[in-house]
Amino acid sequence: MLWNYLRTAWRHLIKNRAYSVINILGLAIGLMACMLIMLYVQNELSYDQHWTKSGRLVQLNSRFSYSNDRVDDFDGVAGPFKHALTQYFPNEIEQATRLYTIVPVILTEHKVTDQQVIWADPETFTMFEFDTIAGSMDQVFADSRTIGLSETVANTVLGSSDVINQVITLEIGDRREDFRVGAVYADLPDNTTLHLPAIALFDENASFPGYTENWWNIRALTYFELKDGASLSSIETQLNTLVDTMVPHDFFADANKPTDQLTLSAINLSDVHLYGINGSVETVSMMALIALLILVIASINFINLSTAKGSQRAREVALRKTLGAKRTSLIIQFLGESILMVSAAMLFGVFFLELVLPFFNDFLGKQIALDYTNSFALVAGISIILIVGVLGGVYPAYILSDYRPAETLKSTNSESTMPKRVRSALVIIQFTISISLIVAASLIYVQREYAINLDPGFNQENLLTVQYLFRGDTSSNRQILKNRILNTPGVTSATFSANTPPYGAGRPTSFTLTGSDQTVTLPWQDQDSDYFSVYQIPMVAGRAFPDAYAENLEQQLSTLAEGEEANVDMLVNESAAKLLGFNTPEEALGKTLKTSDLSRPITFTIIGVVGNTRFNSIRRDAPPQFYTPSTSHISLTLRYTSSPDKIAADLKALWQDLYPEVPLYYYFVEDAMREAFDEEVKISTLLSVFSALAVIVACLGLYGLAAYNTDRRAKEVGIRKVMGANVKSILNLFLWQFAKPVLIANIIAWPLISWIMLNWLETFPYRIDAWVIAPLCLGAGVFALMTAWITVGGHVIRTARKNPVHSLRYE
Repeated sequence: MLWNYLRTAWRHLIKNRAYSVINILGLAIGLMACMLIMLYVQNELSYDQHWTKSGRLVQLNSRFSYSNDRVDDFDGVAGPFKHALTQYFPNEIEQATRLYTIVPVILTEHKVTDQQVIWADPETFTMFEFDTIAGSMDQVFADSRTIGLSETVANTVLGSSDVINQVITLEIGDRREDFRVGAVYADLPDNTTLHLPAIALFDENASFPGYTENWWNIRALTYFELKDGASLSSIETQLNTLVDTMVPHDFFADANKPTDQLTLSAINLSDVHLYGINGSVETVSMMALIALLILVIASINFINLSTAKGSQRAREVALRKTLGAKRTSLIIQFLGESILMVSAAMLFGVFFLELVLPFFNDFLGKQIALDYTNSFALVAGISIILIVGVLGGVYPAYILSDYRPAETLKSTNSESTMPKRVRSALVIIQFTISISLIVAASLIYVQREYAINLDPGFNQENLLTVQYLFRGDTSSNRQILKNRILNTPGVTSATFSANTPPYGAGRPTSFTLTGSDQTVTLPWQDQDSDYFSVYQIPMVAGRAFPDAYAENLEQQLSTLAEGEEANVDMLVNESAAKLLGFNTPEEALGKTLKTSDLSRPITFTIIGVVGNTRFNSIRRDAPPQFYTPSTSHISLTLRYTSSPDKIAADLKALWQDLYPEVPLYYYFVEDAMREAFDEEVKISTLLSVFSALAVIVACLGLYGLAAYNTDRRAKEVGIRKVMGANVKSILNLFLWQFAKPVLIANIIAWPLISWIMLNWLETFPYRIDAWVIAPLCLGAGVFALMTAWITVGGHVIRTARKNPVHSLRYE
């Protein structure tokens, strides 16, 4: 019996080759796209799930609040919070650890390089698992002069993973220390937020005291482990009380209490990737929704074509029932055929998936693979086959098998009216989704381009930044480096600064406006006197710092007695001037501010107001900033007129001459600013690709329906031609028939996707005008309509050109 069902199903597929290919191919493409997206979603959801204690591991985050309701979130906290946590929550927290990232120069017998190294507390070893390849991690966390290397770093730095007991030298600032390699461990998996290329014990006494004593230094990635039965929510409700209780108030002298400026939050480690500071939950949710929509489109295709073709088999069903076939056997036959086709589409979908997966991984920088042993994936695949197969076969299986043979055989119309209405509704749903995806992809692309090309407030072209000017000899002779660079052909100017685009926000500092009790908190940027001319930041009012002001100021401060008040000139940007209550930039000139946040009382005089600048995200307004000159900097930015390749080559040669044992790290500012939008570029590209796939799948279904309708109405076309109709009039008739569901889809899609995307645009303070969505909707609608017409038109023209004799020969 089973063999008979399979043979009948196979004959039906072979007999209707075009229908079978369209149906299977359309569903296969949809399933491939859906599986591809869901593999990405599964990878995103799997971050940090592999740790044995992942359910009890928590990351501590910090937030600094400013006077204009602006906040800066950080995934690090100050070092002293580790001990504050364990002291304040002894019954809830088992242990805690800190991870400090440093980038020292690493010197070996044959090589000089730089590499990220993580200073970690000894609790790291008991909270996280390391797959040790050689040596022992116990030794690493027992001796502050022993280091553990990941397999990749061991091969990169020492050329082999068999390096136990070899000695490497780490140069940290002006300090050189020898470390013995005590362990080599396997690289951490890609799906983790932890980055541990090399790890050494953090010695609170011998390392940097500022890391453990300063409540402003938020460099410590801090994790804690909950005790069994402990509740994270109860800890979260008490974190602000901890801050006000444990943090010395003199660190926030101008605040009523520390939590006016600093608050803490806690998040499960397994949730950090999705819901953390730079969480991807919005992207993951959007991609999961797109996968569902593509699956819906592909399933609608299959159901539409299956019901359309099934309705032509009414006479077949009647004849089989006349010859004795039972309704149960007919139901099994039709459902079996449908499930068989979905199974074939699933196999082709998996085949297509394996073909595109390498390109997908290269594009996203991931290592995603289809796990054929994953029980969840198998269950999901089988469920899709059964659900789509049953939905596609339910009409011929249950409706047609219930028809009475006598009524069916004497009827000239073997198709009921209900399937026509259902199919039209399904086509409308298909194109509503397709048009919505096209509009969304187009709007994201336009907003992305707008953001990338938005004026950042400075001239980002022809700027090159050199960083890490605290390593080796660079910290003691920075001025020599700047002078040599200024003498390089093609270099017009150069400046030192603490923060460079697209990084850095500045240290939050509280000020009180003289003559007022108003206290404001502003990010503090320090740089030399050439900063504004190099970056070409416009001066809105007042004047800039005079030449050598930073050096003169440093000398002046050194002569003051301890606790004696200093007077310092400062610049503010337009946002800061507005925050201070000045109606115009000119009104701010000459006004003074005081602060007690620093080591000595200082009165700042505003001598100038500069334009606003954006160094990073466009999801936030340009931040208020104040600027003071300083000689202690870790970055140098130069402006050049020669080619980027030439300036880079000249810089490398100069650097090698000055600092042969210090690796050079530099980047072009314009490239770095563009890279800040990499995630948006990738998401926009993926959305465009999957929108195109959705349209292709929908058009495949439309082509199949057009073929079915023209074949079913071949006699009607023949009679119309006999009565004098030409090819154009017949084509117009069919095009209008297929245009109606697409037009209705536009009417539904336009207001729906406009509402969704306008809400999305509201998350950007800098965004395109709302009216831009109108031409995008119109363009998507015209594109969908033209695509539908082109898809349908070719088949209709071929049918209309046939000699009516062939369709009417038996009438």
